[in-house]
Amino acid sequence: MLFKPWLYRVIGLFMKENELIGHQLFDLDWPIDQDGYVIDTDPEGRQIVRRRGGPLRYYRPLRDHPGLAREFSELREEEDYIDFAGRFGLLGNSLDLASSTDDKELVAHWFLRSKQIRDLLGAHDNGDKKAAVKMYNETHHLLRTFVHAEETRKSRIVIQPSTLFGAMILQVADELTTGIRFKRCSNCTTWFQHRTNKNFCSDQCRYAHNNKRRK
Repeated sequence: MLFKPWLYRVIGLFMKENELIGHQLFDLDWPIDQDGYVIDTDPEGRQIVRRRGGPLRYYRPLRDHPGLAREFSELREEEDYIDFAGRFGLLGNSLDLASSTDDKELVAHWFLRSKQIRDLLGAHDNGDKKAAVKMYNETHHLLRTFVHAEETRKSRIVIQPSTLFGAMILQVADELTTGIRFKRCSNCTTWFQHRTNKNFCSDQCRYAHNNKRRK
């Protein structure tokens, strides 16, 4: 299961393996404005990525997009930020647990965060694990912890990232500690977890790619 190894080492939880958090670590619900996002200017003259103010749709980034950090690391232009936000939402304030309710973020914040993950993954891909680990440990983000209690089940600790950026940093931690690798889908270019002789992120993409070759 993703993240178990480093959770044991970093957090030092003392629960038995079959009691450790389980799939709930992945249950971060993150909002997307269904009307999209725009580049705007705030009262101080700074460029921002802003919600249009439409209804919110929620999804689970760690469950639905395991290669999201890889995709985010490739963003370099304002148009890239708008496209990414339209599909995955804002990044969230890494120092604010209530940041999922924010409706705007600085473009400079997006640039720095993307470069941060790009440099970290670059060091990892180049085999410089020491540098990658150092950069990761200098990255600030929040994990939210709370107790989940139900009448019919034993109470347990639940740990989740508090922001979309935090979720992506956890994906990077997973690469650093478990040895998993990601590659691009040969059809849709989505990043997916690499397996031997697998070139597509899904059966649908494999079928679509083969159909294109037959035409």
